[in-house]
Amino acid sequence: MNAFNAHQNKSGIAEAMLGNTISTPSRRGQRRMTVSLTGPEGAPSRPNISRQIPVADVPVYPVLSGHSMAPGWPHQYPNVLDVGSSSFLRLGRYAIALAFKHFDLQPDDKVLVPAYHCDSMIYPVLHAGAKPIFYKVRENLRVDIQDIESRVDSRTRAVIATHYFGFHQDVAQLRDLCDRHKLVLIEDCAHAFYGRIEGAPIGSFGDYAIASMWKFFPIPEGACLVSSRHALSGLDTSTSHPGSNLRALTTILDQARYYGRLWPLAPAQMAIDILSAIRARSRTESFLEPPGTESETTTDLSVRSSRFDSNLSDCPMLSSCRRLFSYLSLQAQDHVNRRRENYAHLLGQLQKVKGCRPILPDLFDGVVPYMLPLWIENLPKIFPLLEDAAMPMQRFGQFLWPDTDKTSCSVSESYSRNVIQIPCHQELTESDLNWMVETLRRACVSRV
Repeated sequence: MNAFNAHQNKSGIAEAMLGNTISTPSRRGQRRMTVSLTGPEGAPSRPNISRQIPVADVPVYPVLSGHSMAPGWPHQYPNVLDVGSSSFLRLGRYAIALAFKHFDLQPDDKVLVPAYHCDSMIYPVLHAGAKPIFYKVRENLRVDIQDIESRVDSRTRAVIATHYFGFHQDVAQLRDLCDRHKLVLIEDCAHAFYGRIEGAPIGSFGDYAIASMWKFFPIPEGACLVSSRHALSGLDTSTSHPGSNLRALTTILDQARYYGRLWPLAPAQMAIDILSAIRARSRTESFLEPPGTESETTTDLSVRSSRFDSNLSDCPMLSSCRRLFSYLSLQAQDHVNRRRENYAHLLGQLQKVKGCRPILPDLFDGVVPYMLPLWIENLPKIFPLLEDAAMPMQRFGQFLWPDTDKTSCSVSESYSRNVIQIPCHQELTESDLNWMVETLRRACVSRV
């Protein structure tokens, strides 16, 4: 699900729930629609992208608000940019590709990738001509160190380790393994912009680390490649088009307006209309589609592979997004506190919901959650109900890469079919959190 990938439904009326088990009054006034990720008969690998569903009534990702724009004393918290040298790009997949380019990954090299993954981890490997080799993860989403070691051979060059949903991997063991086998370790911090491990900022243990700022801040794109071991200066070689910056600003303001976050910023209404009019008349490069669009959900490899645009692989993060990110990141401690508080609040409330359980129920010190992953009993039948109820959620790992050996990692196969993630970001209200829990409860009850 993706709140950015929406288009207007002129009737302003959401599609009815399957079986009319849950009503879907819009909490946002005029209803917007997007595409479903539900497969025929619940098959998660074959989405029916022609089915229209309402856009989430609660923002899946942070949106700009009067609160987030309010000036205040800067508050710092360890994050991946504290690691060392950095380079800013448009999306995380291009940050991974830039790391491969930097250490000269060769065609026919192998890269070890977790079996529980999203396509964005695989595109850069294939773009480099290398081969992804999938390794096991455990039920708590920790990597299986022994399985990784068993898959290393003379052609293995690198290991990608993901800090799922902001929860840390055992990077000390990973570092030791990579040092013994002379492998490059890439920390995938796409879910973990903030955090610390053993007193060090997250991302410090890898040869490289990548992060996605758009998942933690109200910007439609933005990623970084960082390294504590290598100088990355001089890698941002191209410039962003003015039209892309304009479209990004329009998207940011429009999302804030849709979710009712701009009431303290009344002049923004006029700004949105002016920017939209200018953009409509311009003939500029197209803005990056956010994740969750058709090519992300189809199983046609020729379409899915088109999601990696080599022309964008060296493009830096848009200046408009980078400036807004720099300003908003000054309130880091507030963001961290709110995310942890929201996660804890959801954990407490979800105890009342039968048929679902958090798969990461312990909020350890130093963890700053991205989303809360939930195992849902009978999800193939419940998922379309949640979609039609405008539930904010993601399905990370729903569409595993077709070459993945589904029998080699039962956890990945099971989680791809039975796990969703719900937001806990800093812009959610207590009302938003309680509404999500109640919507989950009603959907689960309807299929008991």
